[in-house]
Amino acid sequence: MWLLTGGGALFAAFPSFMLLFQRFYIALMLLLAALIFRAVSFEFRSKVDSSVWRRVWTGIRIGSLLPAVLFGVAIGNILHGVPIDASGTDVGSFLEMLNPFSIGVGC
Repeated sequence: MWLLTGGGALFAAFPSFMLLFQRFYIALMLLLAALIFRAVSFEFRSKVDSSVWRRVWTGIRIGSLLPAVLFGVAIGNILHGVPIDASGTDVGSFLEMLNPFSIGVGC
């Protein structure tokens, strides 16, 4: 819920910033998937009393680590600078987000 509210507040405060949202779209979808996977892991992990079953659903670690890293990579890209053209549209790709500086900020 807070992710939607934050996006709406960001759009209301800075409408031109939403043009850069295209660059972070894949990262935000990965973030949302990781948060959903984390919630599902909490629920399914306690369903069967077996050590194998618990090891299968240790995605709690992945679902907790991935959002932190993705937020760090997003902040690193904002600090590093996002390539835009004269009209304000993003000219980069998703893979360009994974530069050494932003990965260092994310980790």
